[in-house]
Amino acid sequence: MTSEIRLLSLWQPSASLIALGLEKYETRSWATPYRGKIAIYAAKRPVNRDELATISANSSGHLSWEIISTIIYLLNAGVAVMELTGCLGMVTAPSFAEDGDGVTCIDNQSQLEKAVGDWKLGRFAWKLEGIRPIAQPIPCKGAQQLRRIADLAVLEAIEQQLAYTAEIEQQLTAIGEGKEI
Repeated sequence: MTSEIRLLSLWQPSASLIALGLEKYETRSWATPYRGKIAIYAAKRPVNRDELATISANSSGHLSWEIISTIIYLLNAGVAVMELTGCLGMVTAPSFAEDGDGVTCIDNQSQLEKAVGDWKLGRFAWKLEGIRPIAQPIPCKGAQQLRRIADLAVLEAIEQQLAYTAEIEQQLTAIGEGKEI
């Protein structure tokens, strides 16, 4: 069975941008001592189209209309699993090493990160690594805050989806190396 996984509900488009690996940080007003696996849940709040247009304009060409149309309709489901590896304070002084000493420099973030996050002094950037999208979004109940997933059926569904994703990645790697599958 999967080790502990916490659940974090996010509004779209952030949930999908994280699943696609386009957003590497989740910005929050509060810090967390938790480090480990988290599942991102796309909340049922409809997408704000003005916000999506602003984000698209700042995406440096990363958001095609195909991606945008998916983001608009993917609501109320788990969409990705990743590792929460750090909770960094935000600073403006570029003399700090990027993600060093428990801080990250606001000015060093991409236009897209700045467009999707709330990058202000006194806030925190949760560093997300090893992002694994879930091939088939998993219906589950979202909630405020970072919480444990207690529903064993949801945990099992996540485990199955991650195994499926790993199988696809292995096949793509084999094809890239010229091997038959």
